[in-house]
Amino acid sequence: MAKIVYLIGAGASAHALPIVYKIPEKLEEVINDLDKIKILTGISENDLEKIDYAVNDLVWLKNESSKHASIDTFAKKLYVKKKIEDLRRLKSSTGLFFSILQVKYKVDPRYDQFIASIIGDSVRDLPKEICVISWNYDNQFELAFKEYSENYDCEVQEAFLGMIHKNHLNNLEKDKFNIFKINGTSGCFTYGDGSKNNLLKRLDQKYDNNFLKRSVDNYIEICHSLEYPNFKPLMSFAWERNNSFDALITQLKSVISECQTLVIIGYSIPFFNRKIDKEILDTMENLRTIYIQDMFPDTIKQRLFQLIPISEQKSIRVEYSNDLNQFLIPYEL
Repeated sequence: MAKIVYLIGAGASAHALPIVYKIPEKLEEVINDLDKIKILTGISENDLEKIDYAVNDLVWLKNESSKHASIDTFAKKLYVKKKIEDLRRLKSSTGLFFSILQVKYKVDPRYDQFIASIIGDSVRDLPKEICVISWNYDNQFELAFKEYSENYDCEVQEAFLGMIHKNHLNNLEKDKFNIFKINGTSGCFTYGDGSKNNLLKRLDQKYDNNFLKRSVDNYIEICHSLEYPNFKPLMSFAWERNNSFDALITQLKSVISECQTLVIIGYSIPFFNRKIDKEILDTMENLRTIYIQDMFPDTIKQRLFQLIPISEQKSIRVEYSNDLNQFLIPYEL
């Protein structure tokens, strides 16, 4: 069977995580939650300093992102202006924000439904016909899959899901289910010695004051400790091309070259990503059907067809779905 490729964006996680215009509001919510633990009985001066440090980073992210169309827009400005430390601060604080929010609001139920629909008799029985390309840097797939693996380590879920990161390439197994995370993962970091750390180490944590305090401790240790001056966030952006990104794209193209069916869910095909999206589409020489699941599928089709030669458009059938209660499963599967 030919490959079925899913191309997903932020809208695919919208039942658990905020879409662009709601991010400042949710940042304020997390900031308030952290501020509340400062009045706990017995909290030390050292803990107060750590909380203030983390809150200051989140306030900075909220204020700056509020001035721009999105966090990605702000990041692009920092990248162009070569403000490397501020860009790293943006990635680190975004990682803290998403890690806390995903423990508070858990997983978008559509991920659970999707996995339940495609999984076979065991956690290793995922359809090799499916490849997921995700522009999201959240952990929604990992959070959903823990309910099937009954393992709560984030990296274990990545292995089960055949997950490939932009800045942390794993061994690709082409004849298995794969998820390619183009923008990497927020809250995930490497150091100069090659070791890896994650703000969301375990996926079974309870949202309470102890969790919030641990999150701050981990954030300070990973991102602000003098012991780790060479840490590198594994969250990235499309315009940050490097050798590892080129390697990821090469791996991705080798997997999707036989794609005949493309399913687009919650992805607006923004201008920032169009060069990469065109590379992806150009690889799908046998593409015959595109499903667009979105509130405004006509807009998505217009943007999509700007990336596909006119001579090829007539041979591609496009179907719409505005049922946002579950991820679309094409009949070709």
